[in-house]
Amino acid sequence: MHHAFLIDGYNVLFHRSRLARNCPPHRLRKARESFVALLVHFRAQAGYPVTVVFDGVSEPVGFGLDRVMEGDVEVIYSPRGQIADETLRGLMDRRAAKTQPTLVTSDRELVASARMRAVPVLSAAEFVEFVAEETGGTAPAPGKEPPKPDPDVQA
Repeated sequence: MHHAFLIDGYNVLFHRSRLARNCPPHRLRKARESFVALLVHFRAQAGYPVTVVFDGVSEPVGFGLDRVMEGDVEVIYSPRGQIADETLRGLMDRRAAKTQPTLVTSDRELVASARMRAVPVLSAAEFVEFVAEETGGTAPAPGKEPPKPDPDVQA
């Protein structure tokens, strides 16, 4: 089965790095860049398509990036005035039948939205563990599947 991941960027980033949500912008930028670099490595090692969405709502005027490719990872910043959750909902609607995405988040509202769309969900913790397994210095086993989403995932 072919899998693609739609990642709630800051939700997973804050889980993974334990950064405070009100950290200075330069620390947040560096943490975001480090997280994207990890996703690029994961994509290269494991081969799963990855799209990560970050809130662009709080970026400075003129930030100007709405979609960029970092390696083979698609990085999307939600439009000013729109939170990443709204962008992720739209992506789930457009990609569900085509790429069978798995949403990665621990946000309860997004989990509920994914379930309404029959989109599988991995929690931030499950995904971080999966990435660690897949990038542990060896090539993944051929045909290795991501973990089965927990139907009762909670934030």
